[in-house]
Parts: sequence; C-alpha cells; structure tokens
Amino acid sequence: MSYRCFKATIIALIAVICLCLGIGIWASIPRKNNVGDKSIYNGSSLYSIFNTKLIYDENTRVVYYWLHSGYMAPYYNEHGQLCRYVDGEITPIE
Repeated sequence: MSYRCFKATIIALIAVICLCLGIGIWASIPRKNNVGDKSIYNGSSLYSIFNTKLIYDENTRVVYYWLHSGYMAPYYNEHGQLCRYVDGEITPIE
C-alpha cells in the first residue's frame, strides 16, 4: 500500500469516527417540548414535571411516579383517581 493510499484511508477513518461521535453526542441531548419539560430518555415521549418525581407521557398525558432505574408507577391523587397533565395542571381522569 502506498503512502498516499494509507494517508487517504487514515483521513477517511478519522472523518467517519468524528461523524459517528458527533451524531452520538447530538442524540444524547434531551429534547424539550413546548411547555419546557425535558424528556427522560432520548427519543422517548416521557417528560419530567419540573423539580418533581412525576413524569408524563406526551401522547396520552397520563402522569406517572418515577421510582428508580427506569421503573415507574401510575400516579393516583388523594381520591384514588388516575391523573393527566394538561396545560401545566395535574387533573384527575373522569
């Protein structure tokens, strides 16, 4: 292999590695929705409610309690009703 071919291969390899790392870093940035809540996982529809252990699904708006290590449980209010997060308010599902 000539020096010119070796040099081109190394430059191409470095470019591919930089591209892959750049895409990986970009994908790891949490998204925000229009309310300003940050997503829990990259690419997921689960968003945290500001400074609480409560999260909600962007599609269904159902509120969950964040336990640990990715586990969650449905959030029930003091009257035993499931709740939704609508327009910045936690409201019971009728």
